[in-house]
Amino acid sequence: MKIGILTLPFHTNWGGILQAYALMQQLSSLGHEPWLIDQQSYIVPIPLLSLPRELLRRQYYRWIRGERVELWPENKIYSKAARIEAFPRAFVRQYFPQRTRLLENPDRLSEMLEAYAFDALLVGSDQVWRPYFSARLDNYFFGALPENFSGPCIVYAASFGTSDWEFDDALTDRCARALSRSKAISVREDSAVALVKRHFHREAEQVLDPTILYDEQFYAALQEGDVQQQKNQVYAMFLDAHEDTCAAAQSIAAMQSCTVDRLPLHTTDVTLPLYRRRAPSYDRWLGGFQEASYVITDSFHGMLFSIMHRKPFLIYANKQRGMTRFESMLRLLGLEQRIILSAGDLQEDVVRNPIDWTAVETILTRERQRSKEFLIQALS
Repeated sequence: MKIGILTLPFHTNWGGILQAYALMQQLSSLGHEPWLIDQQSYIVPIPLLSLPRELLRRQYYRWIRGERVELWPENKIYSKAARIEAFPRAFVRQYFPQRTRLLENPDRLSEMLEAYAFDALLVGSDQVWRPYFSARLDNYFFGALPENFSGPCIVYAASFGTSDWEFDDALTDRCARALSRSKAISVREDSAVALVKRHFHREAEQVLDPTILYDEQFYAALQEGDVQQQKNQVYAMFLDAHEDTCAAAQSIAAMQSCTVDRLPLHTTDVTLPLYRRRAPSYDRWLGGFQEASYVITDSFHGMLFSIMHRKPFLIYANKQRGMTRFESMLRLLGLEQRIILSAGDLQEDVVRNPIDWTAVETILTRERQRSKEFLIQALS
């Protein structure tokens, strides 16, 4: 089947990119033809018919009222985005050959689905069901399906990002009605199973994030060169780095008698020069896990890649971003103690406590098979 994959826009998020890549590879291995619905865009362009009026408005404010208004700020935004996202965009061009034209306006998703004549539509994975991340959330509940679409609609490993209900009543009702067209629903967190039942009155199955359906060799094969990184360091990969996260990394390094390898992630920090805001390359991002002696991260996919590479790790949880994603996976693997909220929570016995990787692999083997079976049955 020709399957359209609807997930969150990538931007500079390697975890988001790799979960889509892994899911598409999984579908290909089952004999399907997956297509990424490409939503890589920082801004929505001005509609062609509105251009003259918008240009006149900007000229009025700039030349008549004397305000500091740029005539074409879009050019700067696109130029900066291209430089910041250079490595992720190159990866997408190389490893996602089957992708649609750029969907610049989410309101036009229905037109795109008709144009590409997909046999099935699959939503997932990642936090596709979190209102904060989407202005058109009902698209991720099949709300944009053409009326004549008759193929299966599947949800794979969708995440609300939290165990709290963030939908208002109107959004809940709209998404519940749209979701009624789905054939099968799976979610990433255990708490999401209950949320789907309670608010959408549907059954859902918990499955693994697509990235961890594969092992570390699968991702190593995508690297372009040898890893040029010092070995046996504490890999500090923080989406929201600050003084206390740095202190936690330094404390672990002191316990391990090694140094810290900090991954620079400053893509949204507009106070920095552009060269410092560039997203790291894939080799640099993955190499940190490969060569680390220990990992500390606040990233969900950072946690999964630590597990995949059998590296001892700690999660520095960010309550604002949501803890449910971490807690659910750690519960599944019996590793609930490997989470802290501050550097003050560090306990040396937890840091030094070895992980039973044999037990972890036994659980992952079982859950990988179950997750693959969900896809097979849903698309049969």
